Amino acid sequence: MKLKIGDCVIIAIVLTAALFIPLLYTNATTEEMTAVVVQDNRVIQRINLASINEPVTIQIIDDFHNVIVAENGRARFKESDCPDTVCVHTGWLTRPGEIAVCLPNKTFIKLEGHNLEEDQVDIIVK
Repeated sequence: MKLKIGDCVIIAIVLTAALFIPLLYTNATTEEMTAVVVQDNRVIQRINLASINEPVTIQIIDDFHNVIVAENGRARFKESDCPDTVCVHTGWLTRPGEIAVCLPNKTFIKLEGHNLEEDQVDIIVK
């Protein structure tokens, strides 16, 4: 089967889009993003992610052991000895509104903040 010119154009467009779409999500500017660590409906700690110079580690020991790491602009569950470790596999939280949960330990991390790009007007309808 031989590729036609139209096929090559479509492939080029798809590859170009695949390269540039991730850039749209990595350039989001945020102000004062805060990681809120909650266990059993109690706020354990609030961390201003914009002011961190060195990683902050939080250890939570209850039914299971969680290690949470916060760095400049991001937070995650680094380790957990819960049965499924879904919380660890969630990875880094980097945008306001993202959340990672360890259900067996009743613990979650939520990023609160304000995304400047989302606050801009997209369209005006008259």
